[in-house]
Amino acid sequence: MISTYQDMFALCAIALLCLTSVSHSAPPDCKDLVKPLGQPDPRRLEGRWALVADSLKINESPDFVKKTDSITIKFHNLTYSQANRYGDMCYYFKSSNISVDGPTFTTTSEQVNMNGTVIYTSCPDCMVLSLAFHAPNYKSEELCLFSKRREVDDKELKEFRAQVECLKMPEVVVMDPTTELCVDFPTSETETEEKTGFKG
Repeated sequence: MISTYQDMFALCAIALLCLTSVSHSAPPDCKDLVKPLGQPDPRRLEGRWALVADSLKINESPDFVKKTDSITIKFHNLTYSQANRYGDMCYYFKSSNISVDGPTFTTTSEQVNMNGTVIYTSCPDCMVLSLAFHAPNYKSEELCLFSKRREVDDKELKEFRAQVECLKMPEVVVMDPTTELCVDFPTSETETEEKTGFKG
């Protein structure tokens, strides 16, 4: 009988140790994973970022990101630029006069309004943005994982997938890190038209 009780105590101790181990290794809950980082620091945003993974909710083609070879964004002196590559062509979007209100930044270019919020990430050289684009015939919401690298490790990607699940966004699309980026951002609207071959 004593041996039976000893066995039961041993099992309980093992179970307790297992539960303690799980509790210590448990990932942050959704509240922590998707919390805004406060007012964006322009110095933190400055520079060129490559899209590593994306979750897009769009009122048109849901395969938009899958059809795009690469996407690059750039923040510089309170301006926002984006370059999308399709095959050998680069298409540019540029906006100036970014306004900041708490954790959200807003920018407008012609008829396109963009609202963005910087979201928590444990990745040291990454930026997670919650973006909303509004235009007369276009509307989208997306969660984007940008980085100074072309790809991130499994742990960083797993964290981003968890953020997407917390926000109940569509399936994550991971970009091909071997595709070429559009690196030469235009410096004027005229140059944009020449590079893309059309006027926005």
